[in-house]
Amino acid sequence: MRKRYLIVFDDVQDAGDWYSNLSASLPRDVKWEERLAYGLPKGYGGTVIITSRNEELMKMMVDEENIHRLLHLSNKD
Repeated sequence: MRKRYLIVFDDVQDAGDWYSNLSASLPRDVKWEERLAYGLPKGYGGTVIITSRNEELMKMMVDEENIHRLLHLSNKD
């Protein structure tokens, strides 16, 4: 049975130690998204969304081409 998944990390403010332990057996030079993806099913249409106001943190967690910058809403929106 193939099931899709959606994982959302909302308003990430600090990377902390939790993400470095996602797959401690992988070499240290493996990027965060590769560590996270290591434990997820492949080819099922799954998605991971991370939101943060800290752009430097986002650059640590995902490749630049995967960062989508959103425009601020106006007060009337």
